[in-house]
Amino acid sequence: MSLLQKFLQQPYSFYFEGKKLWQIIAVIYLMAQFYNSIIQPFDVYHPELKFGAFGTELIHSLIPAIVILYTALLLRLFPGFTDNWTLKKELILFFVILLQVGLLDFLIRDLIYDNPENWSWHYLREEVLNTLLGGMLIVTPIISINLNIQLLKNQERAEAISVGKREELKTFDSNVLSIKTPLASECFELDLSRLLFVNAEGNYLNFHLKDEPTLLKRMTLNGLEELLSEYSNLLRVHRSYLVNLSMIEKVVGNAQGYKLKLQQSSDTVPVSRSYLEVFDQKMKV
Repeated sequence: MSLLQKFLQQPYSFYFEGKKLWQIIAVIYLMAQFYNSIIQPFDVYHPELKFGAFGTELIHSLIPAIVILYTALLLRLFPGFTDNWTLKKELILFFVILLQVGLLDFLIRDLIYDNPENWSWHYLREEVLNTLLGGMLIVTPIISINLNIQLLKNQERAEAISVGKREELKTFDSNVLSIKTPLASECFELDLSRLLFVNAEGNYLNFHLKDEPTLLKRMTLNGLEELLSEYSNLLRVHRSYLVNLSMIEKVVGNAQGYKLKLQQSSDTVPVSRSYLEVFDQKMKV
């Protein structure tokens, strides 16, 4: 794998949800407004503007904010796609967003410009290329800077975590727990002392066990988390992962959060940005 491929495959936090989404929309709108009104990179013939210079700048600045909002809403329909987010996916996403913005800028020309040539290939090419070039020149360095900031921050946090002996699992008579699934025929006994981690795949869970084959069971991670709420060493660390804290061998920081290396396992478990605070608290000795 080339250096460029390794760079692009780095984990990157997915920010297009919750409060971060609205912060991104606000920042993009302000940047677009600054770009359109202050820098004014392209010549505009003011007599053809139907809403004046300010109105036209406002419309062009609102379009990227609207595109980001509905793109984020569409991505919510495919949560699995955003679980393993990378720098490459982030750049592709912004490219797609900018492409949509350029196309919309072209499609609304009749609404804001009094120009008989609005529906020409010249203006289509101009709107799309100008948006892509201007947008990527702004977005690419910002993403790169944020990648390095998050990487250094999470590496420092990871190094501060002491992976020592964790509190023993809370048990009743033994570490073996009877797990009930939606299908009575699939109910099973789970030895918590051998559990490494659990990851979700659609409507199924993979139970990864120490020195034992992986168990595949039809149930949700939310349901399992509720069943295991009494056990302090079993923690949800990601939308799709639950881990046994006693099995952690090493914590490595990346721009997305952490990667957990487990005892006698080649698999790693991600800790996503939204679970970092809870994980840090649990790992304090």
